[in-house]
Amino acid sequence: MNMAIHKKEWQLLTNLFATNRLPHALLFTGTITADKYNVALKFAQYILCQKPLTNNACGDCKSCRLFTAKNHPDLLLLEPDASGKQIKIDQVRALINILTKTSHQSGYKIVIINPADALNIAASNALLKTLEEPLGQTCIILCSSNENKLMETVRSRCQKIRFSAQNANNFIAQYDQIILNELLADLDSLIKEEITFVAFAKKYAKKDQIELINILQIICRDMLLLRLDPEAKKNFNHFSEEQILQLTKLANHFNPEKLIKLFDLLIENKKSQEHNINQELFLTEFGLLFSRSTEC
Repeated sequence: MNMAIHKKEWQLLTNLFATNRLPHALLFTGTITADKYNVALKFAQYILCQKPLTNNACGDCKSCRLFTAKNHPDLLLLEPDASGKQIKIDQVRALINILTKTSHQSGYKIVIINPADALNIAASNALLKTLEEPLGQTCIILCSSNENKLMETVRSRCQKIRFSAQNANNFIAQYDQIILNELLADLDSLIKEEITFVAFAKKYAKKDQIELINILQIICRDMLLLRLDPEAKKNFNHFSEEQILQLTKLANHFNPEKLIKLFDLLIENKKSQEHNINQELFLTEFGLLFSRSTEC
């Protein structure tokens, strides 16, 4: 992921670790457009890395290879069994049992609870002592887009890191412009039936999904604004003139209602993205809807 988007938050986290001030529990909070979960994963890799670089994991040591393979024994993910469900007390008890044992790599054990606001009351209460007095070197990271749903006793035991919402200008500026131009061209090819939605999905499932969904949201939003008011392009400082021309051509194929449907689909994906959903399947659905949502 592009850490330039959350540079301030990342510097704060790495400084806490470098100066041995890392708390037992962190609460990552902010809107759903903030990449809290991906930052939590990247920070976990950094902490577990055996040969860390300046403010980053090396990516090559045994720990990083295990992490990349999603098989690191000292990284523990606690999430609902299914999207929209609660995190239950049995799951917390199982987690606590694992935390009582020594780490496999003789270092930290990292827990990421996502979304933390899915913890039910019983699960929250069972977690309190561990948040306050975890065994050994343990860091528990709670990710929440709605911290008010968390019990006050949970919030008070965590150091809060607030993630700012991503600004479209900053996000587009940081995004790979070659990939962005290619994406706009491929969306145009979808409409013209020059590529299939299956081929589109297979190609873009290999990209960073958080960043891709954010870009698609901005594209669909701005297409909608163009359909409602063609003069809206005067405020599109985040796109180049050529990209605005491409957006305008794309927007002319859609009516506002169908663009709203596309945008809603992306929002739903964003909400459930943190639960290991099949992104290629989602992009197939998006590509199909996009290719068939024209007015023609």
